[in-house]
Amino acid sequence: MDADDADAGSSTVNGQTDASWTLVSALPQEGGADDIDEIEKVVVTAAGLVTITTSDPHNIVVGDKLNVVINGAAEDAKAASADADGVVVTSVPTTTTLTYQVPSTTTAVAGTADSASAALNVGTTIAVVTWAAGIGVTDRVYAGTHTAKAFFAGVANGSTLTVGAVAAATASATIASTGSAVVAGVTGTTDVANDVVVKTGTTSAAFTVTVLNSAGTAVGAGRPVVLTTEAPFDGGAASGTFKINGLSSATVNTDANGQVAFTLTTTTSTNTAQTRVNAVAENLATVGMDVHWDDQVYTLVDYSTTAGVIAANVAIARTTTSTGTYTLDLAVADQWFQAAPAASYRVVVTGSGVTEKIHTLSAAGRAAVVVTDSGITAVGGSFTSTVALQKLTGATWADTSSHTATTTIAAAPTVLLGGDASTTYQPAGTALAVDLSDAVALKALVEIDQRSSTTATPVYGNDVVVQGVTRNSSTSAAVANMHS
Repeated sequence: MDADDADAGSSTVNGQTDASWTLVSALPQEGGADDIDEIEKVVVTAAGLVTITTSDPHNIVVGDKLNVVINGAAEDAKAASADADGVVVTSVPTTTTLTYQVPSTTTAVAGTADSASAALNVGTTIAVVTWAAGIGVTDRVYAGTHTAKAFFAGVANGSTLTVGAVAAATASATIASTGSAVVAGVTGTTDVANDVVVKTGTTSAAFTVTVLNSAGTAVGAGRPVVLTTEAPFDGGAASGTFKINGLSSATVNTDANGQVAFTLTTTTSTNTAQTRVNAVAENLATVGMDVHWDDQVYTLVDYSTTAGVIAANVAIARTTTSTGTYTLDLAVADQWFQAAPAASYRVVVTGSGVTEKIHTLSAAGRAAVVVTDSGITAVGGSFTSTVALQKLTGATWADTSSHTATTTIAAAPTVLLGGDASTTYQPAGTALAVDLSDAVALKALVEIDQRSSTTATPVYGNDVVVQGVTRNSSTSAAVANMHS
């Protein structure tokens, strides 16, 4: 609204207007003589209390946020809102007056400006910005009892319906895919890619959304979660036909555990299929996952480290002490941690520091390769061996990938750990600080190696952070992948 301008609005549903429900944006605003100017008077006390009088009901309520400009200048009359977020209405004495506070020590100057004396002009405006431009408290449904009546052809029809509304409780949410032999188990806490890989030929995948309040605990039952599919976050268009619980989209209420379980289905399960599942809880928290279909591929993983998959033909680098021994705890598995069949895959090892042999995979797809320094390699020197993953096709074994394993000899390492709150050994690209103590988690602890487990990672409300570095005891140089 403003002091000398015109605007009009109405509240309409399906072409039918109900004048008894007046929104903030539906204020009658007209220009001309001062008796119909919308903003009639602005009064500021020495204590910084601002009272604004309007000619018609303003429909603004306590708690609304306003951006106020007096005659086009923020400092004029010292009643304007200096904060871009707006001033907060503290009282509504009548339907045509409202008050708010400005800092008396810095901005308030007692005085009165009104349209009758031409002290207010078209540059005086009040914008409601509670939720967004022009959207105030009366434009939203709040906790409490609400009534509604149907209108047909402009005439009230039927009884008045009374319903209750509870205050929204959502602060955050998580989304987790249910891991299996064909679906990767992934947990996402943000609205980013959170990639989930599904095996080609699989037509359904199960997900669970957990809605949390500000304390990090699950909300109760009855909280709405809107579920949709859309283009993947990490680029490209959705490819295929997808449904959620058999529908193009669904709104599902949380259960007593604050969770919503749903199933994504598709008739397109080729290796080009992709989509994104998106979940919005109470219109306050959004999480999602990109879902991609992929052909089965077997690769190597070294469980003696914390690294992930060893990509095809990528070199392996390890460090040990003179005469030291370490084990490459190799596994051959697909993207869903299913072991490769020993009848079709094997690991062949040759070179220095190893017993040259063909390793038959265990039932779990594992092969342990022991690497030993004989003592003839000087500190700082290295030796190499070769690890090949082979596949049987017909009657012929052939490499699917070959890895050069280089072992460097180093002096016995020194391990340095950061003190509490320290960032001395902070990993590159992170803002983590050491946190050596925290409250005990109020949730069950689950031991998970995400490289070999389909179990979704639990969401914990607390943790500890340990940071450190492994250094050469002689040169103080950092040492990576140290085995001793």
